[in-house]
Amino acid sequence: MPFLPKKRKHKLVVLGDSITQGFQSSAIYRTDFSFPAMLASALDPEFEFRQARFSVRGGIPINLEFILRTLERERREQLDWRRYPVAISEVYSSIRKTKQYWEGNPEALLRDEQAPYHNQSVWGLNISDVWNITDSISRDYIENSTVKYSVFNFLPDHALYTTARCILNPSGEKKRTHKSMLDNIAELADDGGIENLIIHLGSNHIVGAITKLDLIWSEASEIEMLPFQRKYTVLRPEHFKANYESLASSISRLNVKNVIVATIPYVTTPPVIQGISGDSEDQNFIYQDYYTHFWQNKEEFTPDLHRHLTKDQAIQLDIAVDEFNQIIKETADKMGWILVDVNRAVTLMDYRRHKGRQATLFPQGLHDALKIFPETSYLGGLHQKCFLDTRYLEADTETNRIISGGIFSLDGLHPTTIGYGLIADVFYQEMKSSGIRFQSELNWPKIVENDSLIMNPPLFLHELKGIYRLFAGMYNSARALSDPDKIVEPLFGFWRNLRKVLTKEEME
Repeated sequence: MPFLPKKRKHKLVVLGDSITQGFQSSAIYRTDFSFPAMLASALDPEFEFRQARFSVRGGIPINLEFILRTLERERREQLDWRRYPVAISEVYSSIRKTKQYWEGNPEALLRDEQAPYHNQSVWGLNISDVWNITDSISRDYIENSTVKYSVFNFLPDHALYTTARCILNPSGEKKRTHKSMLDNIAELADDGGIENLIIHLGSNHIVGAITKLDLIWSEASEIEMLPFQRKYTVLRPEHFKANYESLASSISRLNVKNVIVATIPYVTTPPVIQGISGDSEDQNFIYQDYYTHFWQNKEEFTPDLHRHLTKDQAIQLDIAVDEFNQIIKETADKMGWILVDVNRAVTLMDYRRHKGRQATLFPQGLHDALKIFPETSYLGGLHQKCFLDTRYLEADTETNRIISGGIFSLDGLHPTTIGYGLIADVFYQEMKSSGIRFQSELNWPKIVENDSLIMNPPLFLHELKGIYRLFAGMYNSARALSDPDKIVEPLFGFWRNLRKVLTKEEME
């Protein structure tokens, strides 16, 4: 066995997905406030935690907050929504410019990086993707494939693969074209070793069920397929186990001192879906009869017309998460890895499961930081209680103060900056109790100050669900054009939503 130095060169390295990358409000944007970046600063302020930046045009693929801020700048005062088509035109123009930047000139995305980034995370990837996806595969897919539907072709078509290329081979070097994320981790391990390796993978094996509102179990033939080849939305636990064991085997051969892995939160917690009870409404049950998009009007929801998951399917998803987490726990115990129970922490914050009761105390650092700033002081309660929860983010239309949510961003699935701080705190506490030394605590004042959604909620936040409904109608109409049997209802839904928005003030 080769001699391994006691002190390894790379203080923190990450192998992960959208959560470790810092995805927020439907885009990868402020990676400098990803939770691994927060931890790296606390571990050693002198350590340069290298990661890709996606700050141009609000990031990729589509930053909902950036769009709302663009409307604010253009309108400068409260928008008269009778001029809604003008606002939609401005949104459309903004998104088109984003698409042009990320797809117009690939060479403009190149960066002078001589070594792999410490943060090897790409949103949307599964476990097997970390050894299967390469720069070459991503480039070939972008160049040789077309998409059928892209909301009238104004969203970036291949955002995931564009992001992967920026992470896997940022400088465009030929020698790196066939390297995967796992290969890049191995290169860092060979280059002086890795002190702490965070692995955060698995959520994308099940999250598709709630974003697509469709439960499709995996087949054995799909477990090594690339993203554009597989059809499932939920990986069967036995397939998850096969992938996770392969990952553990690869990691065990690397020069890494501490491996830190995390459990997967229940996908029924984020407000990207809302529960709707039928005729037999019973508030004593955790689960409700139907789950649909968060922006769907409850009063108009009809199971026969609108996409949804049933109560039984939601229960199946939570059971699958339990089985995934048991596999992660058993693997961590066998390999001597540090286990961070993110699922437990998120479940304790789950507003729906606890019927609106705060079942956990927030970090004292967050409580104190909220009190520092006039913009957030009203969110800090007594005795480490904070007025933040897991509901969808909403602000009072008069005061523009947060009245619900605050932990999840505008996509309803990924955390706000404060939400990422809460994840960082769970890792911080577990790593510290496992003997990992931090030079400082998490910088909560900096975290709070840089959470723009909480410090200064977008002026048109209350209109976002309406925008969602409108674009969903456009998307469904575009998809239906290839299937005559599905044209009528999506087109009707699109024009119905447009009419309602245009006449909103008159109806009020």
